[in-house]
Amino acid sequence: MRCCRWLLNLLHIPSTVVFLFSIVCSGLHGQKFHFGGTVAVVASQVDGDNLRGFNKLGYSAGLLSGYSFNSSHWLMVELQYATFGSNQNNEDNATRLETEFKTINVMCGYVLRFGDAWDGTKKFRISVGPRIHAIQKSKLGRDDGHALLDRYILSAHASFGILLSDSFILDLSYNQGLSNILKTELMGIDKLKPYYLSLGVVYYLYK
Repeated sequence: MRCCRWLLNLLHIPSTVVFLFSIVCSGLHGQKFHFGGTVAVVASQVDGDNLRGFNKLGYSAGLLSGYSFNSSHWLMVELQYATFGSNQNNEDNATRLETEFKTINVMCGYVLRFGDAWDGTKKFRISVGPRIHAIQKSKLGRDDGHALLDRYILSAHASFGILLSDSFILDLSYNQGLSNILKTELMGIDKLKPYYLSLGVVYYLYK
């Protein structure tokens, strides 16, 4: 429980502080610490809203810092802003519920780089870890959903990346909501668990 509260507190750290801290760490520790940024297009849906398909488009952007034990094994922390939710697409359902979420989130994960190229660099990477979202703004249908929702979303993150260079990565990721964020039943719906796919790029400034 204390660990979860510590992670939640990270969501209140301004991005500028994270940016400066990561640069200092990179300068002090050379090859071990890495700093960068990420941006992606998001296609999302919500389990429980009686809608189908990844019809809600959004985006994510953030800062990340990594620690490399060696060329294959890393730890990574990512601070991100993301928009996601769900749209109806001609579904004939009286209880369909369109949603929209805007969150600041933090992910702590393990990264594995693998697949040696001819020059000895790694060609692929996978990353996994928990992600905690602090909801900044939300809509349920046409109404503000803040009072009806929990403040936080816990999700599981998994991604697969192609290293175009040692620093530049094309990344496909999936985030699955693990917690029901709806406090009370709404329109016959008793749960909401957002999930989304994202396709984007990661660039490390230090390597």
